[in-house]
Amino acid sequence: MRSCICEHSLNYFQGAVFKLLKALRLNKFQILLYGLYIMLAFLSSAPTNPEARAGLEDAGYNLFRRYVGGVISTWDVLFFSLIFLLLVNNMCSKNPVNLLHRAVQNKVIMLYFKVLALSVVVGLFVITCTQVDAFSFTDWFRPVVPILYLYLTYFLVVNVIDTKEKFFQTFKLFEITAFALVIYGFFRLKAILTGNITTLMVEGIPIILYSELLYFDLPICVYFAHIWCGKKLGLPRIILLLLMIGFILASTRRFNYILLTINVMLVLLVARRASLVTFKEAFVRSRYFIVLSLVGFATILIAVPELAEAIWFAIGTINMFSTAGFSYTGEFRIIQIENIFLNLWQFPITLLFGFGIASKWHMLKDLPTTIDEVGAHMAYDAKVLAAGSDWFPFFHVAYFSTFFRFGVIGCLLLLYIVYSLFSNVSSMISRVPDQDQRLVLVALTCLVFMPILTIGDNTPPTFCILLGLYLGLIEAARLSTRSERHEVS
Repeated sequence: MRSCICEHSLNYFQGAVFKLLKALRLNKFQILLYGLYIMLAFLSSAPTNPEARAGLEDAGYNLFRRYVGGVISTWDVLFFSLIFLLLVNNMCSKNPVNLLHRAVQNKVIMLYFKVLALSVVVGLFVITCTQVDAFSFTDWFRPVVPILYLYLTYFLVVNVIDTKEKFFQTFKLFEITAFALVIYGFFRLKAILTGNITTLMVEGIPIILYSELLYFDLPICVYFAHIWCGKKLGLPRIILLLLMIGFILASTRRFNYILLTINVMLVLLVARRASLVTFKEAFVRSRYFIVLSLVGFATILIAVPELAEAIWFAIGTINMFSTAGFSYTGEFRIIQIENIFLNLWQFPITLLFGFGIASKWHMLKDLPTTIDEVGAHMAYDAKVLAAGSDWFPFFHVAYFSTFFRFGVIGCLLLLYIVYSLFSNVSSMISRVPDQDQRLVLVALTCLVFMPILTIGDNTPPTFCILLGLYLGLIEAARLSTRSERHEVS
């Protein structure tokens, strides 16, 4: 009797799941891709425990933690399995399509991928000629694998998200994930305040969410596109937007503040280029939201003066030459910039082509070895110095490190790629008939600019995966829009 009940319950549950999936109109590859994204958001964050960041205790489970001699991670198994299933499914279908052909049609994106690949080759050449004694497979493997993730994520997204309906379902996934991370942030804050979780402190303010903040970028940009363009956002989305911005402010990280400011301004710039709004219209339409937001956040900062002081301190450290900036990693970064140019001047030809991705740099001017007082990332360099090495695999200075990796010619190509994407996608957006899809495309366009100009040095895997996802969605939208126009004609 009990087995019959269990069997009936199982059949009922399976039927309910299948009906739900049918109602959502999600195919199996969408489900797997979305599952990977959710896992990425919750299981790939860098540790915020000071002991774990300094390597003094185990950092816990992470999707990118490598096993089998440091070669294979959980992400690798799941990610490559999904790609394998997509290829097998296509080969076994009645009408197989050329998946690669669909993925390589965008000339600008393909140029970007070629520039990255060429930089890896240049890096190998530099290692072979000048850095054989300092070579480490682990140090070479670390920056190259994320670029492979970028390529394959783009390939996967372009071939799975092949309709406008799937495009919107994917953005809904971003919204749901952002909402879930906000809820997770509140639970985590409670655990921090009760002493159940130990985390880094900046000017007395605990870091609540760290790498998870990356998953707020797209919803924030889409919501600001709504605000700039005068489209109603709705109270739930306004609340979610304010909460996401609140967590970014509470992070007390200058990088997050700079990224948020640039992204919001880029949304307005791209929307203006796509003829969706003028600067004057954007100001008029957003004035009430801006005033209410400023009043709300000012009230919170007055009520919590410690948070206000930490935010002001973080903003002050943006200037590396200020007293606060120099003491908080500023000296470290300035000396790294000096080392960049000292290394380049040793081999003047590298000014043109750079040192390439995955090559190392030689410490020609000594670095400070402060550990964890100004950021746990110092601990890695201190360990290298303690081991007697003066070769380092990456920098902590964005854009300067891009110049080191790509040289003058490579940087000019990257700037051309960014400009071409800006022009081409803005032009495409103006031809997209669906207003909601336009706004999502505006946000996606904004979010690819900075990663394109920074990827290649010390790039986290999640950064490359998200860039592949954003580029894939832009190209998927372009292909589906072109297909719709052909059907109409």
